[in-house]
Amino acid sequence: MRVWLTALVALACSGCGDFEIVVPAALSAEVVPSHGSSEVSRDVEIFVFFSSPVADRDAALDDIELECLGAPPCQQPSTAACTVQFPTLSRSFDGPNQTARLVPDSSLQADTCFVVRVQQGIEAANEDVGAFPAEVRSSFQTRP
Repeated sequence: MRVWLTALVALACSGCGDFEIVVPAALSAEVVPSHGSSEVSRDVEIFVFFSSPVADRDAALDDIELECLGAPPCQQPSTAACTVQFPTLSRSFDGPNQTARLVPDSSLQADTCFVVRVQQGIEAANEDVGAFPAEVRSSFQTRP
């Protein structure tokens, strides 16, 4: 009986052609400085490179944050070390390259852990590309 069913399925699908599995594209991002970087300049510029054009650049910039984590080690930082006034960030977007750029208006605190957070849900301009699927957190440590 089993052989007969296998032959029937093979015969029924013989004219189907090759099966194709389609995985929809989703917006992705790469953050610089990359996760786990150390000895990062206190005058760092932060870049987020998107894989596709974003639908709303201003909304995307609002969904990118820089946060002080505190004293190293960055895996278990002490937030009590975030004592220096946190700088204001200048935010811009380079449309042709799909790059968000964040520049602190003053040097970051020395020998401190920071995290760049890119929130989920940022929409792609192309409707065939899905929204940014999950929050990305990329931490780095500044030079002493």
